[in-house]
Amino acid sequence: NAVIAFPQQAFQPARPPYGSTFPGRPDSRYCDGKLIIDHLADAFKVPLLSPFLGGFGQLVEKGSGMAVERRDYRNGVCFSVALATALSVPELLLEGVKVLDVKINPLTSDVQYEWFQTFRRASLVSAAFAGKLGQDFPRPEAFEDALYLPGEFGGNDYRAALLSGLSFERVKGMVPSVVGKIVQLTQNLYETGARNFLVMGVPPQGCTPFYLTMLNGSRDEFNCHLQVNEIYRLHDSNLKIAIKGLRQKLQDTNLMFADYYEAFMSVMRHPLKY
Repeated sequence: NAVIAFPQQAFQPARPPYGSTFPGRPDSRYCDGKLIIDHLADAFKVPLLSPFLGGFGQLVEKGSGMAVERRDYRNGVCFSVALATALSVPELLLEGVKVLDVKINPLTSDVQYEWFQTFRRASLVSAAFAGKLGQDFPRPEAFEDALYLPGEFGGNDYRAALLSGLSFERVKGMVPSVVGKIVQLTQNLYETGARNFLVMGVPPQGCTPFYLTMLNGSRDEFNCHLQVNEIYRLHDSNLKIAIKGLRQKLQDTNLMFADYYEAFMSVMRHPLKY
């Protein structure tokens, strides 16, 4: 979605070596292979999800002319955007983030939720037609049966704050607002009829070359940035508690929390197991 929205910015995943393992060429994924949603699609034996901003069809060369290649959204759709934040741009400004000085994607969680609402309305209208129009969209009851992944959000909020020069303690103070935004997004989806959720935590990004290069600070036994990881660990801890509370409130849901942080650290602690 980011590459489609901002083609003039030549986002990194549109260039090599991204996509070198899968699909063998750059394909707008911030990795060399498949993302979590791709592995989930494989597990459910459905095609990889199309980006929402891809539209409901695109012109492609066919023989000596052009033809419309229809997008197939019957099995789901991807609204995620690279570098997107949970907090809106005004909310980031209130937190002290210098949104004009650091790379902020304005297509935040609020915007992505509006995309979902647009997609849902289009799908419901499409269902009224018995012809080809309805074949590209999920059936109406799928919106209740579907698995929703509201995240992983938070990492880009903290990245922007740290690059703005905010102290580690000040960034920790953002955690309740960011977690609250994720919880609100989940509740908003619930109110539209969603009932199955997999809420993602954030990995220990203090172990990534980006933070190890950009920020000075203490290192742990794995050479990860201690102060940065404290922020992400606090985020996951607070989010886990918030999801537990939300599960008690919304008792007719299947609400799961994916502890990305501990899963990542398990690999770091026991590499031979993996």
